[in-house]
Amino acid sequence: MARSAIWRDLCEGDGKSAIMTNYIPSAYWEQHLRRRQGLLGTGHRQFSLDYNIKMYEAAAANLEAALNNSNTPIQGRSILDVGCGFGYYVDRFLRLGAQTVTGVDLTQVAVQHLEQAFPDQRFYQADISDAGWT
Repeated sequence: MARSAIWRDLCEGDGKSAIMTNYIPSAYWEQHLRRRQGLLGTGHRQFSLDYNIKMYEAAAANLEAALNNSNTPIQGRSILDVGCGFGYYVDRFLRLGAQTVTGVDLTQVAVQHLEQAFPDQRFYQADISDAGWT
């Protein structure tokens, strides 16, 4: 079975198995999001944009219901969005009245997009699984 150059660049393996032996999340997501921006990059890759929009809307509605049920208002609060991708929830939190949203994402491509889309908010590229990421 032939592998793409992207597969070889992202994974180090024996060249025979279909299992990645050295998954490098930052490299994978950086390349993936450069090729597929927006909800097609952060959503389910095998479904259409319309489907991904509906799934994000459903997830956001569930989040808002959980926040309401737990009496956790967003209005006037500072929000930390970890894994903010291209900013779907950043936008949602701001629309719900968040005072500020600080975002952390693994990729530079996402952070660059977010800084342009939401210039009054703060965004950082970091891997939160690294012990010294703060």
